[in-house]
Amino acid sequence: MAVILGTRLVRTRDGTLIPVNNLSRRNNTLYDNYTAGNAFYTIGAFDSLKFEGDMSIGEFIATYPDLTIKDFDLRKNSAYTLSGDFFNMGPSSNIRGFTKVTSNVTISTNPDIPTTINVLGSRNFYDSGWLLSSNGSIIKYDSKFTPAVGSGLQSTFTGYVVSGSSTLSIGNELIQYSPP
Repeated sequence: MAVILGTRLVRTRDGTLIPVNNLSRRNNTLYDNYTAGNAFYTIGAFDSLKFEGDMSIGEFIATYPDLTIKDFDLRKNSAYTLSGDFFNMGPSSNIRGFTKVTSNVTISTNPDIPTTINVLGSRNFYDSGWLLSSNGSIIKYDSKFTPAVGSGLQSTFTGYVVSGSSTLSIGNELIQYSPP
């Protein structure tokens, strides 16, 4: 690469000339509208988010060993900790459970008369909680059954519909749900 200083051009290996500009001496309208910021979450964004998912406290400490409560106060508008580490933790998007219904069922709307729902699996779901179905139903379940692998037994939830259709069909999807 040859530098031709008199005309402020740089010749590349293929012969192309590229103009060299000193931006500190030139006014570019792009910089008039520029404000510094973060392209990702700041540390302060986690004041209102909860850490849940697959990362344990031990793994979190191993990943960010110098992170302290002071970082959340003094560096809340930054993605860099006081020690200089880049804090690139994202909010949890871990869906704890996902399964499909294996038989058509009409679910009770009465909490005193719960219905058993047959599903492909229930291993990654909480022992009790809420389900959201692909047809928009919200189901409160009080128990689940997760059989041993290879036992031939059916995974189930026992619960009732709180909102939406009381009918589930084979193949309807269910996910763990946290109501507001």
